[in-house]
Amino acid sequence: MALIKINTRSIPDDTVTPAKVSQNLGRRNLVINGAMNVAQRGTSFSGTNGGDESQFVADRWRYGHKTGTVTITQNGVSDLVGFQNSVKIQVTGTGTAATGNQDLFETKIEGQDLVSAGWGQTGAKDLTLSFYYKSNSTDNRVAWFYNPERGRDFAVIFAASAVNTWERITINIPADQAFDDSNGAGLYIRIVLSSGSQFTTGLASTWGAIGNDRYAGVANFHSNTSNYVEFTGVQLETGTVATDFEHRSHGEELSLCQRYFYRAANGTGNSLGIGVNYTTTYMHGAVHFPVTMRATPTLSAASGTNYYEFIRNGAADYFNSLSLGNRTTTRIGEIYNNSQISGTVGHGGYIRTDNAAVYVDFDSEL
Repeated sequence: MALIKINTRSIPDDTVTPAKVSQNLGRRNLVINGAMNVAQRGTSFSGTNGGDESQFVADRWRYGHKTGTVTITQNGVSDLVGFQNSVKIQVTGTGTAATGNQDLFETKIEGQDLVSAGWGQTGAKDLTLSFYYKSNSTDNRVAWFYNPERGRDFAVIFAASAVNTWERITINIPADQAFDDSNGAGLYIRIVLSSGSQFTTGLASTWGAIGNDRYAGVANFHSNTSNYVEFTGVQLETGTVATDFEHRSHGEELSLCQRYFYRAANGTGNSLGIGVNYTTTYMHGAVHFPVTMRATPTLSAASGTNYYEFIRNGAADYFNSLSLGNRTTTRIGEIYNNSQISGTVGHGGYIRTDNAAVYVDFDSEL
């Protein structure tokens, strides 16, 4: 059995420099948007009791929420050298997690991005997770790891050693059964903040078949409205050493995020590309994605009176909603409206948003 380690290092609350533990070796970090810099969906959300199970602030990072109320923000960082942003989760209303509920902050990694660790083979390598963590309390949290293809999980308790101070948490993840070589979820990385009693019968302190013995010892994050947690600099890498955080350019990180989510329009006056009247009432268009998406995406688009317009033949034809066509691929999204257009067959034009509330999202998240 590989050694399981949790290392914390207090960092003063003023301007600091993370300790160097190795050379910057490049292209080690398997986590996307670990510095929390990309936020296509927005930079602040509120979660209500029993509310959103899939609330994203920073791309690739979901907050699953069932207890109390919270505000989740992409928060500016000024006291940790090399980092500009974190995700901050602030309790705004107290509560206790119901039996089968949990409150968590998580990302998922494709199986094909993990196979280089060689799990399930002779000479398999451990993984190391590291992240910068800040909280108003030293309460226990749980880092939980799950391989869905094998139905196996592993968990570690961690806590801040000082309040309101950035610390780097390092967790060793011992090698286990193989990851599936596919574009599906290979590994869940979940920080558990609260849990109902169903999941606290024990702690999955070694890899094994998933059960309810996952999160024993986790505190109730929602016990006080002064409670908050912040995360940034999340890194997962092969081996047993937490190396310096691998910074990527904003453009590169955005492209990596757009494999999973692409906001094609946000607000008024955004062009969605060329369209054509297929019939007098049926308009087809196409949105070309900036990168190949992980899988054929779903469409989420705001709808409302005259939210969109089809500009053609010297005039604007207003309509209310968009749908996703069945010829959509991982490269091109087919969009259409088949009931609110009044035009001439064969006329071409371009599709444009016409309301500040409009968003057009393509989603292929794990």
